[in-house]
Amino acid sequence: MFTNLLIITILVIVFWLGATAFYLYTSRQQESLEKDITSLQNMLDKTKQDGR
Repeated sequence: MFTNLLIITILVIVFWLGATAFYLYTSRQQESLEKDITSLQNMLDKTKQDGR
């Protein structure tokens, strides 16, 4: 009985660790994408101003 409980507990812990790692990874990727989008918008604004 305790063997099954131990296995379930380990699986739950592994799941939460994986979910937390995935969240941290994707949140860092989002910050990077936001910086890239901002720099691209600045480049586009600069080319618009140069073209006028």
